[in-house]
Amino acid sequence: MTNLFWRGWIRAIAFWGIIFATLIAFDSFTGLDLGLVLHRVSAVVPAMHGNTIPESALANLSKQDFAFALAGTLCAVGFGLFIAFALMHSLAIRLSLWRARRVIAAYADRPTFAKDYESSVYPALVKHPLIGHAWREFDETLLKQEIESGGVIGNTVRPHSFIGYSLVRERFTGLKMIGSIPGYFVGIGLLLTFAGIVLALSKASNATTASLIHNDTPEMMRAMTDLLGVASFKFVTSIAGLGISIFLALVFKILVIGMEASFTKFCHQAETQLRYLAPQSIAAEMNETAKEQTAQLKEINSDRFFTRMGEQLSPQISSAFAGAIEPMAQSISEAMRNMASRSEDGVGELLDRFSTSVQGSAGTELKKLGETLAQMQKTLETTQKGLHGTGEEFATRMAEAADALRQTFDRANVKLDADLGTAASGASAKVEDAMGRVMGRMEEQIDVLMGGLSAFAITNSSHLNETRSQVADAQQAAVASIAQASAEASKALETGLSGALAKIAADIERFVSAMRLGEVALSEQASAIGDATSQTRAAASSFSKIADDVRAAGDPLLRSGERMSKASEQMAASIDLAASSLERGNTATATLASSLTEQLQELKGVWESYKSHFDNIDVALGRAVQELGEATEAQAATLGNYAKEMNADLAKVMDGLRPLLDGLEQNTDSIADSVEVLANNMIRVAAE
Repeated sequence: MTNLFWRGWIRAIAFWGIIFATLIAFDSFTGLDLGLVLHRVSAVVPAMHGNTIPESALANLSKQDFAFALAGTLCAVGFGLFIAFALMHSLAIRLSLWRARRVIAAYADRPTFAKDYESSVYPALVKHPLIGHAWREFDETLLKQEIESGGVIGNTVRPHSFIGYSLVRERFTGLKMIGSIPGYFVGIGLLLTFAGIVLALSKASNATTASLIHNDTPEMMRAMTDLLGVASFKFVTSIAGLGISIFLALVFKILVIGMEASFTKFCHQAETQLRYLAPQSIAAEMNETAKEQTAQLKEINSDRFFTRMGEQLSPQISSAFAGAIEPMAQSISEAMRNMASRSEDGVGELLDRFSTSVQGSAGTELKKLGETLAQMQKTLETTQKGLHGTGEEFATRMAEAADALRQTFDRANVKLDADLGTAASGASAKVEDAMGRVMGRMEEQIDVLMGGLSAFAITNSSHLNETRSQVADAQQAAVASIAQASAEASKALETGLSGALAKIAADIERFVSAMRLGEVALSEQASAIGDATSQTRAAASSFSKIADDVRAAGDPLLRSGERMSKASEQMAASIDLAASSLERGNTATATLASSLTEQLQELKGVWESYKSHFDNIDVALGRAVQELGEATEAQAATLGNYAKEMNADLAKVMDGLRPLLDGLEQNTDSIADSVEVLANNMIRVAAE
């Protein structure tokens, strides 16, 4: 709503509305008759188009009522202008500046104002419709470096340079014309005076004609009366124009003074919350700072500074590296020793357990099994050889035995009858007993062999699982130990180096920041000296002009002016020299700051190289642990494959022995059948 009020077309409508409202008010509440004025003025309008004005219209213009009505209209218009300027310009501007002044006056002291400046004060003032842009420009001249430390805001230029009555005068057309409006009323009064003179001359010509030509005394007297009435018209309008001109000049000046006072109050209120830094004080402070910086730069450029810096940094860096590397070396050594001892102990224990398990649990069974298999192999080979090699001899002997039996049958018939039952039963029992013992022993041996193989397989798989779990545990323990040692070493190294380097970086950063602050101060000093130089040059030019003006007064003054000009030029030259020297010092400071920044970057690069180097050590340790784990897993896999191959070989041996045992069982069955047939034949023969 406030910004809408300051729009030009709205203000123009309101301004002229106030003027017309004032005219209507005068017409309604005073003796002013605007209708009379408009009616009699409209009667002479055709004269502007070249038409003849009626005598009655001119007579009406000469009457006193029209003269006083016209003078009252001038006064009403002047009073309307006064009200319009007072409301739309003076009152509005002063009220707006009063509201802006309250924003600044709300803070009791300068630190509080500085604390809330960026968050509250600046946004409110920069949005102000009258002084917003000027305050933004003035804000760029403020010194706000001390706000964070609880200080106040400093200003190098007074706010009057940016904020004043000229700010609104350049914006509003009415304020540009306010000084010339009283003159317009003077001109209107003179215009009406000349119009009255024209009417008076017309009346005077009529009176002269009546007296000289017609010798009409009454007509001459009437013309003289009209002439006096026209004269009164002329003087009344002139007095009204001059009076309203004087009144407006006075009140308009009061309004302008009031607006200027409002701007001055606002600037004074702003200065109460700011600390003004004069160019002279800045120059003095710059001089002291330049001396201190010169001493510091000399100290920095000396060999003693770098010697002390090396003496202070070398022990810290050495101790930091030693403190960081020593725990890491010890941790790595302990980790390698633990890993080696655990690997040796784990592998030795694995081999011991494996050999103990093999020798303790399956050694006896394997030995017995080997012996039994060897004996069985020998027996089977002998049996096979006997069965395959003596088949014909066996048949021959059986034939010879049959013949012998037939030959002796008769001789042994009696004896056979007596002993046949006993012999047959004894032979059958012995044969069956022998075969039963043989089959029992073979079954026992086979059962023992199968039980031993099963126990061996179970024991071997259980020991293999235990071995794998132990190897995995040892591997995990080694990896965890190495990882923990590496982490502790890296952490210790990073802590030590980062502490030392952080301290170095902080010192260098502080030094660089100090140099940068010095650079900023020197830049400000250079700019201030440049301003002072420009002012001095302006003063010198002014002195030169004064000298030129005074030179005409006499030679002594001319010589004095020349000496003053030379002194001013020498002062300007000395100040230029000081500014150039300060600029050179600023350049040297910037170069020093850049070199220190490069040294800081080099230190950061060294730290990054150390960090990458120790990261490579961690990677190598991890790779060694991984290779150890892979070797352990390969060893466990080799043992598992060996056990599987051993089980497969034993299975193949059993598969190879199984046909022999089957053949032996078949041969035994055939022998039993043959012996049974033989016994039956012997019984049948004996019975015959």
